[in-house]
Amino acid sequence: MEMEYYTVDGNQVSKADIRKAVDERRAILIWSHGNWINRAGLAIYETSDEAATAYDKCETKGQCYAMSDETWTEWPTISQALKAAAGALKVS
Repeated sequence: MEMEYYTVDGNQVSKADIRKAVDERRAILIWSHGNWINRAGLAIYETSDEAATAYDKCETKGQCYAMSDETWTEWPTISQALKAAAGALKVS
C-alpha cells in the first residue's frame, strides 16, 4: 500500500513533490504543541522566498502567553518532510 502525503493545508502531494520542494528550499516544517506531543506539519510554497517569509512568520516560540499556542519552524530533511506529510513526525 502506497503511503499518502499531505501538506498542512490539506493538499495531497507525492514523494517526488516533497523531494523537489525540500531540494529547492520551498518546504518548511511547522511544529506545534498538543496533548503533550510536539508535532510537525509540512508546508510547501511556490517559491523559496515565500517559504523564507513563512519560516519567519510562523515562528512564534517565546511570543505567546501559553506554550500551547506556540509554533516554530525548521528547514526539513527529505526524511523529516516525508514523515511530517504522513502525519508521523512527532516527539513526546
